Amino acid sequence: MNPKKRIYNCIRCNKEFTDYISNGVRKYCSKKCLKGRSSIKRVCHTCGKKFTICASILKSNASGKFCNRKCYIEYLKTLT
Repeated sequence: MNPKKRIYNCIRCNKEFTDYISNGVRKYCSKKCLKGRSSIKRVCHTCGKKFTICASILKSNASGKFCNRKCYIEYLKTLT
């Protein structure tokens, strides 16, 4: 008996991929998309540097707008 295949869409890049039907639904088309699922690319509001932040941090009180604490403090100085 041949296992059946099904077409899925990757939840990160929306690319279609084919995989065998199993108990769980596969959500990512590749290991690259799977590893990138938990990080978000941002640009620092103070210095303009590109940085990556963990998505779970954004679920807390963190804004994710600054690449480090120093840039955050510099930003606070501009408010007063």
